[in-house]
Amino acid sequence: MIQEAGFRPEWVREPRRPLAGAEREHVLGIIRRGLKARPALSK
Repeated sequence: MIQEAGFRPEWVREPRRPLAGAEREHVLGIIRRGLKARPALSK
C-alpha cells in the first residue's frame, strides 16, 4: 500500500481488487511498523 509511504493514492487496476477488512488492517500494520522502524538516512 504505497499511499502509506506518501507516494501514490490507493487504487488498483482491474482485475486486481483492493484489500479489505481484517486482511487490509493486517497489511497496514506491517507497513506502519516497518515505516516506524526504518533507519534515518544521513544527507
